[in-house]
Amino acid sequence: MKVLIVDDTTLVRVVLRRWCLTLGLRNEDIVEAENGQTALNRFVSCSPDAVITDWSMPVMDGLTLVKEIRKQNSSVPIVMVTSQAERQHVIAAIQAGANDYLVKPFSPAEVKKKLMALITTRVG
Repeated sequence: MKVLIVDDTTLVRVVLRRWCLTLGLRNEDIVEAENGQTALNRFVSCSPDAVITDWSMPVMDGLTLVKEIRKQNSSVPIVMVTSQAERQHVIAAIQAGANDYLVKPFSPAEVKKKLMALITTRVG
């Protein structure tokens, strides 16, 4: 399984990468991007099986990234990461095409649960 992790904060990308590795993903199957535009380019070139993206980023935000990915691929699972837990943000993410969301700060257990659900969805 190949995962694309998108966040403008290096530390968040590092933490998510480590948690993915603990779930058994290989280092070479984890692709990172620091903004939505870079992520969109990497999405096209690496064809990930799942995407975890931050909402608020420079160049292209996560909501726009989700919409752009959905134009190219309607089935890849996408988890939106946001610090905004308000209902309207969650609804906007789902309407844009996100399959699920994580609210910052999140725990390793929450990430594991979401990633395991993605893995099960893709395998099943």
